[in-house]
Amino acid sequence: MDEEVIVTIKEFFDIPLKFCLTLGIRLYKWSETERTTILQVCLLSNLLLHTSVYPFFLVIYQIKIDPNDLLGRTSSLAISLFCVNAVSKILFVARHYKDLRKIIHKLIKYFPTTSGGQKNFNLHYEFKTMRRVSSIMLWTHLITAVLFDFTPPITFGIEYMNSGGKKEFNFILPYGIWYPWDHEDSAIMFVFTYMTQLLGSYVAVVSFVVPDLLLISVVALANMNFRYISKLIREFHPTGTNEDFKSLGQILHYHDDILNMIDEVNDVFSFSVLLSFFGFGGLLCLVAFNAVVGSSMLDIFSQTLFILSILLIMYYLSAYGTEMIRLVNGNGNEIEMKFKTRQKQTIFQSTDVSVALTDHPWYDGSIHYQRMLPFPIARAQRPAQLLGYKFFVVSMESFQSLMTTSYQLFTLIKARYDEDN
Repeated sequence: MDEEVIVTIKEFFDIPLKFCLTLGIRLYKWSETERTTILQVCLLSNLLLHTSVYPFFLVIYQIKIDPNDLLGRTSSLAISLFCVNAVSKILFVARHYKDLRKIIHKLIKYFPTTSGGQKNFNLHYEFKTMRRVSSIMLWTHLITAVLFDFTPPITFGIEYMNSGGKKEFNFILPYGIWYPWDHEDSAIMFVFTYMTQLLGSYVAVVSFVVPDLLLISVVALANMNFRYISKLIREFHPTGTNEDFKSLGQILHYHDDILNMIDEVNDVFSFSVLLSFFGFGGLLCLVAFNAVVGSSMLDIFSQTLFILSILLIMYYLSAYGTEMIRLVNGNGNEIEMKFKTRQKQTIFQSTDVSVALTDHPWYDGSIHYQRMLPFPIARAQRPAQLLGYKFFVVSMESFQSLMTTSYQLFTLIKARYDEDN
């Protein structure tokens, strides 16, 4: 991206907010001219219809399915868990839309709008990193959904060609869901049912990904502000006058404002994060089992891609959560986020303000300034953390712990399956 191009804060949120609009939910208005449209009402009605109907259809399918069909049961359970998780996440975030708007307003307050200001914030690098991560998270899920959606016709096409055109069409749907009508009764009913599943698949994927994309955007901007605050303090040179107290006080007020915003972020997203982590554990076990016992290469590939898509979301959430807590010292004051390795030379990022206060030339200040300094140093040691609804802190450590637990559950399910077969 050209360094002279001015990035707006709207660009940080355009991907999740635009996809959220396709569900009929407008989480934030950038101008007063934006109004609720008939299309938005129809899309929201579609979301609420899927939310109220499909849980019952999925439960009935689990009751009616053959008890010996373990692969069919686990596949349906994985889809059920994903859908319930997705809808719960998006509805919880939408319920706190007013708090989300307060967070965005605070980020707008400190967002640099000039070329020089954005260079000082290292904003272009942060924007490119966030956009790349968001695109990976979104498109891996969309591609996975498309692959699941069209597995039945692809499988039929392969079998039809292998049989020399003798294979009869089988009315197989992408997902195991019970319906109060017979979708095999006619071609029209089959196409209608198939289209409802395609629509439901899109709703589930977008509902699952959008809250995490919003959280990534907010945390990326928060981390950028923490870095800039530390930079301001390290570049601050006391003059020995009373102006030192005023200048430092403005910077510390800025720091407190961002710290308080993180508390608001946890109020909006903590339950969504909790669902992501717990749902991730169950999904990983079920999907990994389906991939191992899959009956075809296409099934194995689609299930493996499903695993990769949910792994990437949890990995990036944990990486950004760790980035909020930790700081990797690069060249001088330049800070670079690294996902692949964790360096030994790490310190708390949100508490780096405390370190910056000891690094700046405090000895040039007056004796009163020097005696006052321990108090803001102690106050600045309060860390900023992403929380999973007060149960745990989102970090690479919690991600590793969840991976270990999920693998143990997977081996238990696989061992039970091997005993029965």
